Amino acid sequence: MSQSRIETETPRHPALSSVLFTSLNQWLHNWVARRKLRALMELEDTTLRDIGLTRGDVIWASNLPVGEDPVQALSGVSKRRVR
Repeated sequence: MSQSRIETETPRHPALSSVLFTSLNQWLHNWVARRKLRALMELEDTTLRDIGLTRGDVIWASNLPVGEDPVQALSGVSKRRVR
C-alpha cells in the first residue's frame, strides 16, 4: 500500500468506535453513580426516609447490573413512593 492511500482511507467500522465510546462513557457514568451510593449508605435512616428512600432501596440499587444507573433507579423509587 502506498503512503497516500493509507492517509486517505477512512476507518472501516466508524459505528463500532462510536458504540465502544458510548459503552465506555455509560460505564464511567454508572461507576460514578455507584460511588454516590456510598454517600447515601452513610446517611441516617431518618434522612433517607426524608428523601423517600430506605436503606433497602440503596442496597437494592447497589446490586443492579453495571449497565444500569443506580442513582436514576433510586430516583424512580423515591418519586413513586412520594406519590
